[in-house]
Amino acid sequence: MVKLKVNLLPKPKKQRIHLTRKQWKIVSIVTAGLVVVAFLTISVFVWAQKRSYAQEQTDWNQKIATVNSQIEGGQEIAKKAEGLNEQLSTISELLKNHPRWSLILKELSGLTPSNVQLVNLAGETDGKINLSGITADYKAAAAFVKSLQSSEYFSNVGLASAGLTEQAGQFRIGFNLSLELTGKALRSESGDTTTSTDTSTSSNPGGTE
Repeated sequence: MVKLKVNLLPKPKKQRIHLTRKQWKIVSIVTAGLVVVAFLTISVFVWAQKRSYAQEQTDWNQKIATVNSQIEGGQEIAKKAEGLNEQLSTISELLKNHPRWSLILKELSGLTPSNVQLVNLAGETDGKINLSGITADYKAAAAFVKSLQSSEYFSNVGLASAGLTEQAGQFRIGFNLSLELTGKALRSESGDTTTSTDTSTSSNPGGTE
């Protein structure tokens, strides 16, 4: 059986249809390429945006952490400043009320009888003073207490203890006194901050007996 191919269309028409199909293939290929390019472009853009956002978020987190650190540092500085102010206030109060030791020692020297020997003087920041010394008898110790009670620099003078003690082979009376400084003795005086002294000699011979 013989097959015959008969082209009933005119030759120019056939060429136009052939060209149209070819163009369609080209358009399809170009369109597909454009779609792929567009998809890749969008994908790259989205990836870049995500990366940029992530980097921006990281930068903001770092800035926030820096600000928080600065705030904490400022709070720490404020606490230190507050503590320093409290210390300065305490120092100022101590300086305002510290004893005038030069006047106190001069007063003690004038009030101590010649037969009384002071051994130790210890002062505290609250104005309390402890005295220890030796004397020939209880009468001299009592006279010394009375002299201190008459001073405008001392108050609440009391005999804490007294008893026999041996010194250089001789028995004498050892005593301990407690007293407080008055407001007149607590006025600030620059350059005189000694709070404890030991004496090994008797007081001013010209003192009260």
